[in-house]
Amino acid sequence: MKLCIDAGHNYSGFDTGATGNGLKEQNITFPVCQFLKNKLEQAGITVVMTRETLTQNLGTSVNSSLKKRAEISNNEKCDYFISIHCNAGGGTGTEVLILKRGGQAEQLAKPVLQSIVSRFNLRNRGVKESNLSVLRNTDCPAILVELAFIDHPSDAVLLKNQQEAFADAVFLGVMEYLGLPVSSESANIRSFLTQKWNLSHPDAVFALLDSHPYASDLYQKIYESYKRS
Repeated sequence: MKLCIDAGHNYSGFDTGATGNGLKEQNITFPVCQFLKNKLEQAGITVVMTRETLTQNLGTSVNSSLKKRAEISNNEKCDYFISIHCNAGGGTGTEVLILKRGGQAEQLAKPVLQSIVSRFNLRNRGVKESNLSVLRNTDCPAILVELAFIDHPSDAVLLKNQQEAFADAVFLGVMEYLGLPVSSESANIRSFLTQKWNLSHPDAVFALLDSHPYASDLYQKIYESYKRS
């Protein structure tokens, strides 16, 4: 299994992303993708990154930058393509874009979207069709994830402070779609708390807790408190 992870936009020059609340999109997408890469590789999945470093720029124009991302995925014969972005334009919430409905891309998009929405209690803007270049030109099923709105104050706070949590949400959605077990620290903590709290319906409990914007930190602190006692 090989996934291509695309950190949306370039660091400087052409094809830079949206801005808002003192943030730049390209500086958000890369660390999210780096966290996501690490989580996927720990799960035994091969990852290809379109941008290997934060300051890397692809192509020589906007069009060539977009085409280069698809080319990297195609040349590496990746099984899936995931492009990470921040939205802008006055809205709020999360959405996932696909080329067309009815295929594997839509099947992947749904659990990824739901995982992010559940984790942060963000507005679910749905899975939407789009003719974007990176979706159109990739040979494999491709999705473009709009994490949240960089120009919305509360969304921007999450984008600034919860980049690993966003990566974890995408990771869990991907793993759910692939039907693969999650063997990560967060899964181990959840398992520990399930036993400690004697939960009969852990999914419902954690779905409620995941709506807290700092859920990952909360789990870690509870876990560490139990370990110290």
